[in-house]
Amino acid sequence: MNTLPSDLSALQIGAFSAYNRRPQPHLSGLVANFYGENGPDSDSITALSLTKFQEIDAYIVVYLIKDSMGRLMKEPQSQQYPKICAFMGKIQRPKPQKDGMLAQFFASNGEDADQVNALGLSKYLDAFIYIEILKPEAYKILTASNPSEPQVELLLNSDDLEQAATHLTAAERKALAKKQKVFQEANKILLMSNFFKQHAVWHSLGEPTAFQDWLKNTPCCYPDEAPCPHHPSLPFDFAPSQTPHYSYIPLCAQHAQNFSFHTIPGGVAFVRLRHQMFIQMWAFETLKKLLNTPSDQEPDPQKIANWALDKKLNHYLPPTYLNKVLSH
Repeated sequence: MNTLPSDLSALQIGAFSAYNRRPQPHLSGLVANFYGENGPDSDSITALSLTKFQEIDAYIVVYLIKDSMGRLMKEPQSQQYPKICAFMGKIQRPKPQKDGMLAQFFASNGEDADQVNALGLSKYLDAFIYIEILKPEAYKILTASNPSEPQVELLLNSDDLEQAATHLTAAERKALAKKQKVFQEANKILLMSNFFKQHAVWHSLGEPTAFQDWLKNTPCCYPDEAPCPHHPSLPFDFAPSQTPHYSYIPLCAQHAQNFSFHTIPGGVAFVRLRHQMFIQMWAFETLKKLLNTPSDQEPDPQKIANWALDKKLNHYLPPTYLNKVLSH
């Protein structure tokens, strides 16, 4: 009786995520086509160009991660990604494509070609999938106990599938770009309002020490003909009697030591404006992190409004901002 080897990875040739393209028909079978975008996936496909992989037999298993619209296909009850086909095929040399590589696997007429044929169904075209390439002996070992249902889940690394699920599909990126434009317009209204100038908002986002720590990573803001070259900056308290205590601006040790409202160019007005700018930047960045927004993306205005409501700060939100939230 066949038994699974202790090192299951020994049965794997490779694995990658890709977009499913329509299979190509041949007289003697079908060719499965999987497109991997530039990056780790295209690099994995490129490795299949090596001579040692050409026309060798392999057992290919395909899992559905997202449909063509970018919707996650994980089954709610089992929390597994559905296997949409598995077939014995021959590895063919990948083809270069614009912005990626096309992996190709030939399946001979019969049960294997029929499995590949299913990949041509509309519901699977341009779907985001995960492909595992196994050695031929894997099929024999995995079907030993149940020929109709190979135990491929024994080989699958679920962490790899979850990582693949974080990939944004073309449809998701397009939708995100559209949303980001809307989010940016709404957040511009918020930043121009008094919302991030409220002590209650600051306090809900963090203690004064959090603002001080953030300022240590900003350059000295002392006004001069050229930016101050001295580092590091220190959170300088320009209004010690003010409470709640967030009255800090970043100054180097030299400028902090000689600070005076009477000698600094612009005087009190300059300091107040700089403080306003820095604390709004800190508040907005902190809120983005609280809402788990990637650093290169705009936070969702709806999530900001919900956060403000939860903290009983919604009365500080400008009406024009709320109208933007409600209209999208």
